Amino acid sequence: RLDDELAYVKKVMLLKIDVECYELLALSGAKKLLQRTEAVYFEKCDSSYSRYGYAFKDIFDFFEDAGFCIYKIGEHLELEKVKRNYISLSGYENLLAVRETHIAAVRGRLR
Repeated sequence: RLDDELAYVKKVMLLKIDVECYELLALSGAKKLLQRTEAVYFEKCDSSYSRYGYAFKDIFDFFEDAGFCIYKIGEHLELEKVKRNYISLSGYENLLAVRETHIAAVRGRLR
């Protein structure tokens, strides 16, 4: 579990998760770490999530419950908030979950 492995970390500006569609399972073991995290970069893979018994809406709800909003990153690094029913045109897409209290700082870092 990430909570156990990274218990010593006091603050996380960006957590990148690349777990081949096990995002919800990995995040479930990182609830305490996420309390100290500003943003999470992860891959949305609609077709693969269903193989593991969940959908994007479950990840959306998890992040929302933890105080994050999810954004897609535009080609000019602008952030566009996505909704619970968001569907990627390609099926795979990198997204950014940002704690609402840190959105201005994250936008500033992207410039």
